[in-house]
Amino acid sequence: YPDLLPVPEGGGGSLGAKGWAALRLQVQAQLADIGWDDFEAWWLAVGTGTTLAGLVLAEGGQRRVYGALAVGPGHGVQEQVNALCGERGHTLLDASRGGFAKMDSALLAFMRDCEAEAGIPLEPVYTAKALWALREAATAGVLAAGSRVVFVHTGGLQGWRAAP
Repeated sequence: YPDLLPVPEGGGGSLGAKGWAALRLQVQAQLADIGWDDFEAWWLAVGTGTTLAGLVLAEGGQRRVYGALAVGPGHGVQEQVNALCGERGHTLLDASRGGFAKMDSALLAFMRDCEAEAGIPLEPVYTAKALWALREAATAGVLAAGSRVVFVHTGGLQGWRAAP
């Protein structure tokens, strides 16, 4: 297969990270539609760390990028992120709730409540855990009151829809 281009798990690597630069421009172009002129931070779920690293690179230090880890510490995500974008501009938080794809009744209830209130589908492996971590961070004062934060819904719904 001479034209084969292997893609690492999670789209990882520098090319995968660079692909996320366009999101910064797309969000910036839509801010006026929601009545914002700017925002302070990004918030997203993190698997391999590629999406987070891409946003950190695209931001160039202008905005903080928070990543809610879907896997617990010790899985090499911090090292992967640092290798792609350095050690500045991001914060990784453990949102794994005991491990990758682990879920409990509190998380599932939170997910259902969020979906009912906002009409946005979530799944318990990545996005519900990330949104839970955002709520916890806001409550704990990690984010200043009134901060404008862009939550990136990174998908994962196909697996959840296939669950029995």
